Amino acid sequence: MVHGYVTKKSLNSVRKKAEKGDMVAQCYLGVSYLDGQGVEKDVNEGLKWLKMSADQNYEIALVSLGRFYMYGVDVDRDVDKATKCFRKAAEKGNSEAQLYLGQILLYDKDVEQNEAEGIFWLKKSAEDGCPVANINMCELCHNGKTDWSLDQFKASMEQTKLKSYPCEECENFIETGERLKCFFGKAK
Repeated sequence: MVHGYVTKKSLNSVRKKAEKGDMVAQCYLGVSYLDGQGVEKDVNEGLKWLKMSADQNYEIALVSLGRFYMYGVDVDRDVDKATKCFRKAAEKGNSEAQLYLGQILLYDKDVEQNEAEGIFWLKKSAEDGCPVANINMCELCHNGKTDWSLDQFKASMEQTKLKSYPCEECENFIETGERLKCFFGKAK
């Protein structure tokens, strides 16, 4: 497997593990089919394996499936299904799921918004070092919705430096880093 995908060389061994119920193998096989990496793209086959893994509460599968539904990739967008996936993973402490759940609850027009719960999840994600959640918290502070402080912002950014952050959105954000500069002066 390479970066969460099966390769043609590993396909048979990963499939055997997946068929025996290995949730990690099921997840990688599902994502590979959904993205057409190492195998021919097959959305139905990908969803089948990813759902099996998510049914075992594998956090990476829950987040992957949640993003799939949230963005409506190759299927109709289903924010309710996305929210359920993100909630399960968020409750297990997955900061990427906490970020997405917080954003959905605060900003998504297709679900009943819940500002207090959205801020709760964004804060948990930011405290774990998620830079995108941190910026969301700073924006909320700037708009008078929370009291996220400059010290909390800096502490969260230190957390980010201490680990390799797995969230693709955050990795892209860290690379550009331009928005960080504008919020240092605006956070309370």
